[in-house]
Amino acid sequence: MIRKFIPNSMLAISLAFIAFNPATSRSAQASKPSAQVKTVSQQQGWIQALHSPDIKLRVKAAHALGDSGALSVIPALVGALSDPSMRVRREVVLALAKFRVQQALDGLIQASTDANPTVRDLAVQGLVGYYTGHRPDAGITGFMARQYQAALRDYQLDPSRVDPGVTIEPQVVSALEGALKDTREIGPAREAARGLGILMARSAAPDLVAAAHSSDTGLALQALNSLAKIGDDSAGPQLVDLLGSHHQTVVQETATTVGILHASAAVAKLKELYASGSTDAIRQSALEGLSYLGDPSCNTIFLKALWNGNKAARIAAAKGLARAGDVQAMPDLQKVMGLEKSASVRVALEFAITALGKNDYLSALVGTLNSALHYDAARNDLIELCGKPGFLSNLYPYLTSHNPTIRERLAYVLMYGGDPSSVRPLEHLSKDRNPAVAAAGIRALRALRARLGLAA
Repeated sequence: MIRKFIPNSMLAISLAFIAFNPATSRSAQASKPSAQVKTVSQQQGWIQALHSPDIKLRVKAAHALGDSGALSVIPALVGALSDPSMRVRREVVLALAKFRVQQALDGLIQASTDANPTVRDLAVQGLVGYYTGHRPDAGITGFMARQYQAALRDYQLDPSRVDPGVTIEPQVVSALEGALKDTREIGPAREAARGLGILMARSAAPDLVAAAHSSDTGLALQALNSLAKIGDDSAGPQLVDLLGSHHQTVVQETATTVGILHASAAVAKLKELYASGSTDAIRQSALEGLSYLGDPSCNTIFLKALWNGNKAARIAAAKGLARAGDVQAMPDLQKVMGLEKSASVRVALEFAITALGKNDYLSALVGTLNSALHYDAARNDLIELCGKPGFLSNLYPYLTSHNPTIRERLAYVLMYGGDPSSVRPLEHLSKDRNPAVAAAGIRALRALRARLGLAA
């Protein structure tokens, strides 16, 4: 089952949170030139080598100039994007991706329209990496890794995204949208769909909806995953028809995506899929979609699924009852809690009972932030609970926990779930005696202010 990266009130945040800030990295990058290119004369020599008739030398020159860290070499690298050799242009893109300045970004935008799909793919990765700090890799190992990851993404999609408040240049989004719609080769289009989700490009939602309807399953899955990250609810109704797709993985991904995007028009079809889907995986995805929607008409389904032998079904059922606000289900939830042996299901039950107004299990849920196995689930649940009126005041006392891991991870919860009242607690956390906690507090405070439009 494909795991979602859930936006807004149902946020599912991965350990792959991205804290890289290109603006703050530039001076550090420029101050550490490689030993390969130490002097201006050496740099000029490599710049001249970009015009050599020897392709291997031009490739070597592009690599050396990228490693130099010298901003003065960027114009020469951008000029080399017109080199007739794909090998050279590929190396130039890799070199430009090592810089975090506008001129290099402009070069990557230019390369995103290259005639060669490998160059376009690397340029797209470089554009996304400008904001994430992850550089593309075009070596043999990198090629094999990309092929493996491309296959893996059909089943386990990338959950990462930039922090709130990271400003994405409009021309970068436009370049990725162009790559998404470029039909010459599907690889760069898939990479662009993935990148638009990582960059939280809300303006790209219409193009991603179109890509979700692609005949290429990999592109469709990447587009659906990105739409779930971005969280533009207006896209939800436009995806309901994909619940009738002939591709099982597309149906599964769509089932959870339309739930995340609050597409109430999908309720009837999801109920049908849950009752008579062709596979267990589709039925489970349909139940998860209904769980995200939290439609009260599904309460009978959720109550029955609480006793399902499948752990994933019990988790979805508990959360569905919570989102439906079915207070009458409290006795059932408490009864199941008394019998439940699965730790992952117990976390879901703790969330549901807390969401329905009883804080008996809040300490246990917060304590699960210290769990290696169940941290993700507890964090996601706490972020969702932050949307409940009055909940944050119940959470703030745990910021004084003696466990630094809990304090650190609560900072991430507040980064996405906090409101203006969270500023002061995060300011206090930013001065924590533990360096990791303090760093998390600073990052969360910066992102929270950016998300809410608050002055620093």
